[in-house]
Amino acid sequence: FNYLSLAWYVTRTFVPNGWQGERIYLRVGSACYLGTVYVNGTKVGSHEGGHLPFAFEITEQIKWGEENVIAISVENELKPTRVPSGNVASPLGGGMLSSNLPTTFDFFPFAGLHRPVVLYSVPQTHIEDITVKTDIAGSTGTVHVDVKLNRPATIKGRALLSDAATTLDAEVDFSDGVAQLTFQVANARFWSDTDPHLYTLTIKTDEDLYTLPVGIRTVAVEGGQILLNGKPVKLNGFGRHEDFIASGKGLNLPLMVKDYALMRWTGANSYRTSHYPYSEEEMQLADREGFLIIDEIPAVSLQFESDEMADARLKVCLQQLDELIVRDKNHPSVLMWCVANEPLPASLRIQDLSAKSEDESIPRGRTFLETLLRRARELDATRL
Repeated sequence: FNYLSLAWYVTRTFVPNGWQGERIYLRVGSACYLGTVYVNGTKVGSHEGGHLPFAFEITEQIKWGEENVIAISVENELKPTRVPSGNVASPLGGGMLSSNLPTTFDFFPFAGLHRPVVLYSVPQTHIEDITVKTDIAGSTGTVHVDVKLNRPATIKGRALLSDAATTLDAEVDFSDGVAQLTFQVANARFWSDTDPHLYTLTIKTDEDLYTLPVGIRTVAVEGGQILLNGKPVKLNGFGRHEDFIASGKGLNLPLMVKDYALMRWTGANSYRTSHYPYSEEEMQLADREGFLIIDEIPAVSLQFESDEMADARLKVCLQQLDELIVRDKNHPSVLMWCVANEPLPASLRIQDLSAKSEDESIPRGRTFLETLLRRARELDATRL
């Protein structure tokens, strides 16, 4: 439990010959905290920050018809510039945990690979990104779709939006690798916590196909109330944690289903991903079960003791925020982004941040958080 250093994961695999001519990727669901990938002895890339996925192309490193050695090193040291941070000089004192690990946060820093590691292939010209935005007017739902290819190709494709009662079809015209289209869904079923109805969006080209669940809904704040589809909604629920006594933070699908059933049994309809992004499987289940999610980056108990340290942590937080929004932007269950949890030492947290203070960490912290909020709004103006 108290080991802080490198750990190695090594496996051997054959890559299907049918993948020749395509691009091969290795995708890691989460590595806490610095993950480095090697294929057949060649380093292909590193990623800083846990709880979020990353992928590297490994096409050039693959040996066809032979066994391939894939190794991932994970370094879990609790560093001051890491997010969440460790070994930080703070009025909070030493480690906050019973094990006395030097953290500034109150949950165990489980290390290693917590989520699936996947080897996959894509065509040379493939769908790289889809962004879905929805709107409502009366009983009609509008679904705006932006599609991006991996290269600036000019090609045609097809798009389908369907459920058991509706099938809408549209042509997709890619110009320089991007395309936009809009579906108007008459008498639409709007996604909500009481009726989490999902449509299926399918984008097809001659080489690729991608499907995505779509929930038609809007979220806004008016008069101090959160509005879901124009109607007030109350968030009843929990600040959760993802770990389990028997398996730590390792992905545990049966436990996840049980947790959702227990939350529903209590009357909950919402939770916050305290204090880090949860697995993609959690988000998918929230979409299907109708939970309203506050989606949070790992910026917990941030300190702002110097410009140098704040700048280093801000760089990591911005990366994490970018990755989180790219990953979760199409989940109807996600109502809002959370950029930090309990920043500043407890002794300063109760002060009015708008008031003058002799402690320089207060204005420094305000600038830090305002920067994150601006970035979130730039990337996604459809959520709170």
